[in-house]
Order: sequence, then structure tokens, then C-alpha cells
Amino acid sequence: MKTDVKELSADLRDLLQQELDRVISEVAPNASRRAMYGGFVFELIPQTSKTMVCGHFAYKAHVSLELSKGAELEDAFGFLEGSGKLRRHIKLNSLADIEDKKVADYLRLAFAKAEKELSDIVSS
Repeated sequence: MKTDVKELSADLRDLLQQELDRVISEVAPNASRRAMYGGFVFELIPQTSKTMVCGHFAYKAHVSLELSKGAELEDAFGFLEGSGKLRRHIKLNSLADIEDKKVADYLRLAFAKAEKELSDIVSS
């Protein structure tokens, strides 16, 4: 049986997730990480799903960075995928994709938006 789906090795999927953890902690050092939905999610307030900003999940052919409110972000670089009401994702197939697909820039936008929304809620 022939398939068009290229499988990533488990080692490469692990490396991609480790690098995403590093980039996220660099962009948002106070974000809380927890295992959820078969991957890892990052929240502004620990154990508070309503403050979830992003997550990453390993699949056979790629690792996906999911942005919880990605549909509300300006896609200045054209790498966001998806058409749902809220989420957008970036598929990563190599370590180079993290830089090439501007992951840190998208994360900065996502965390800045989430922090502003949380600040508006707290101050009202």
C-alpha cells in the first residue's frame, strides 16, 4: 500500500516538541505548561483552560503548534492554517520550520493578545 504521508521519526517529533517548549518559554517565561489533549498546552494561569494560549501536539507526519485564538491574529506571514472559529495551527516537519514559519513571532502575537485580554478582565 502506497501512502503520500511522510512519517516523522519519533526522535524528530520529540526534538520538535522540545524546541517548541524552549521557544515558548523564551517568549512567555511565566506561561504554565501542562499535558492535555495528548500533547502540551500553555496557559497564563496554571490549570485554567480559559487562559490557554497555545499547545503543541505530535502526529505521525508532523508536529502541530495550535494557537487557541489564532483566528483573531493577523497572519502577516501566511503560515497559519485552519478555518475554524477560533484556532489556527502551524504544521512543523523539521526543526528549520520553527524559524522559517516565524513561530516565535506568532507566539509573541498570541501571548500579547492573551495577556491584554487577561489584563482587561482583571482591571474591570
